[in-house]
Amino acid sequence: MKQGSFSYFGIANIILSQLLIVIFGVGALLSNPLAAILIGLFTLGGITFVLAGLGLEFAGLNFRQFAAFGYFATAVSFVGLTILGEVWNSPTNIYPKLALIAMLLIGGLMLVRIGFDIATDRQRIVTVEPTHSPE
Repeated sequence: MKQGSFSYFGIANIILSQLLIVIFGVGALLSNPLAAILIGLFTLGGITFVLAGLGLEFAGLNFRQFAAFGYFATAVSFVGLTILGEVWNSPTNIYPKLALIAMLLIGGLMLVRIGFDIATDRQRIVTVEPTHSPE
């Protein structure tokens, strides 16, 4: 994976979060603070992906930390939006949706694992080629 590709993923995150706001409306977000927080976190993850793709360093953080936070934010927002929404909206009727919840948990854990792999530069799952090599 090339470092610049994080920008494309970040732009997609930002566009998707804005589409959710347009589709459901600002009123729906204001009436459900959890959804507002999670969509805001998803947007923040997109912004950090863009920063990672551009290779900007801010407050002592390099592109790896920005990319890792983007993965963490995406995982928390996806899992949070779906699982917490399902459990809170219908706490007695979640049993038919256990397969969906399990798949989302596994997917969220994979995103966290990828973020950890990028942040620590272990290159076990994802190999990231930086734009500028350190000299």
